[in-house]
Amino acid sequence: MALIFAGFAAQADFEKGVAGKVHLEGGKALAEKGERVITKYNCRSCHMIDFKGGALSKALQDTNISPPALVKEGQRVQVNWLYSFLKKPTPIRPMVKVRMPTYPFTQEEINSVLQYFNHKTSETFPFQGSHQYSGGSKAREEGKKLFKTHNCQLCHAVSLSGVPARLKAGGVIAPPLNLAYKRLRGDWMSEW
Repeated sequence: MALIFAGFAAQADFEKGVAGKVHLEGGKALAEKGERVITKYNCRSCHMIDFKGGALSKALQDTNISPPALVKEGQRVQVNWLYSFLKKPTPIRPMVKVRMPTYPFTQEEINSVLQYFNHKTSETFPFQGSHQYSGGSKAREEGKKLFKTHNCQLCHAVSLSGVPARLKAGGVIAPPLNLAYKRLRGDWMSEW
């Protein structure tokens, strides 16, 4: 079955306009290809993936400045964001000085890595689309209350423009929250 990258749906389903989740045949085989790509580019030298690897993170001995552990990545991030990130990595956590290099991944290699993360967390491929906020003013007020109650601002800036001031104050070790809706899956955020 041919894959296309806009929406990561099976081509026949995409052409029919079918929305939602699609199970691809041969998911395990694609996941095994993803494992080979992870090995080829030595991703585990920096990242802990499925509780294996992460030598650089261990050497740095500080999770605030280390490459992230990619545990349950298929549950956490949106497929379109991860695809774009693997094509052109951009900084996510302002305090991390180590940056992911841009690798010469082919589209097939990226798709295999996405399928690998998906398969390891038993998620349907592709993952759900962008989370749509529909809570209204009451939910917005509840969110503000949670943000304040849990002191989210101690680790997170609300936007990239807030990062420099937070860095001067010795804060900001977590990603800015303004792009969470593009990067993270809504159901994962609710569970987290």
